[in-house]
Amino acid sequence: MECTIDWLAASGMAFSAETDSGHLIVMDGAPDGGGRNLAPRPVETVLAGTGPCTAYAVVRIPRRGRHPRPPSR
Repeated sequence: MECTIDWLAASGMAFSAETDSGHLIVMDGAPDGGGRNLAPRPVETVLAGTGPCTAYAVVRIPRRGRHPRPPSR
C-alpha cells in the first residue's frame, strides 16, 4: 500500500495525501501553527482512521473464517 503526501506550501501548513486507491485526503494545521483550519489536522486524520481500521479487521476476520456475523444492535 502506498500514499503520496504533498505539502501545499501556498496554503501554509496544508497537506494532501493521495492513496493507492486514488482517493484524496486534505489536511490542515491550526492557525497558531501556520495553518488556516480548513481541514482536519493530520493527527486527527490518523485518529479517525484508526477506529475504522480496527473495526474493519474485527468484522472481516471472522467472516473469512466463515463465522456467523455478530448480531446488530
